[in-house]
Amino acid sequence: MGFNQTIHFENVVSRYYQVDLKDFAKAFEDFVTTVVKSGYTPTSNFFYAINSDLEDPVDMLLQVFIPVEEDKSYELPEDYRYQSYYEVINMVGVRVEGDSESQFSEGIRVLVEQIVDMDAELASPPFYFVNQIGDKTFTDILIKISVNV
Repeated sequence: MGFNQTIHFENVVSRYYQVDLKDFAKAFEDFVTTVVKSGYTPTSNFFYAINSDLEDPVDMLLQVFIPVEEDKSYELPEDYRYQSYYEVINMVGVRVEGDSESQFSEGIRVLVEQIVDMDAELASPPFYFVNQIGDKTFTDILIKISVNV
């Protein structure tokens, strides 16, 4: 569990997809391919947020982001957005080993329990960062909170 986490990037391209959970990989591939073909150079892995009910795997609203080297906006398809700065502060996060739906569900459960214990409220969708460390896959899940005073 991590507290006071932040997402902070300069030069980020993003896009929303309305897609079934089973088609996430296709959306990720389409996104990265389109960004690179538009002339951008990724500086790290993509990350994403799920902006819909996590219990319903059909027709989910997925937002995918990727930091890029270029500090200018190239010609992107209409659905894509370039931002010179992207930041989300005051987040709590958890790292789960793997990238399966059951591991994500457990991570979300732990996060929600912690947020309830803190008497805080969710202030963003969950963000997912998948990383390969050695031969293991880890996923960091972060959620912005607002603390009730």
